[in-house]
Amino acid sequence: MLLHEFHKSSTEKVVVQLREFRGRRYLDLRIYFDASYGLGQDWRPSKKGLTVSVEDVDKLRTGVDRALSYIYCSGGAAVGQ
Repeated sequence: MLLHEFHKSSTEKVVVQLREFRGRRYLDLRIYFDASYGLGQDWRPSKKGLTVSVEDVDKLRTGVDRALSYIYCSGGAAVGQ
């Protein structure tokens, strides 16, 4: 089930999906690339991504929340600045 997607560039997009495999549910965040070579759109999944069991989504959220807190508290500065 497609939950969200956004373009990273003109040839890549990030896709967030809820998937099921062997009776278990997973959250899949994956970069898709346009394989059409400029002849339209032919979006295909890349190997770049992250698949997390739904039982571990809260752990992922904790990490993302901490990252956002750091980003907002540092005024948007890049990590290490």
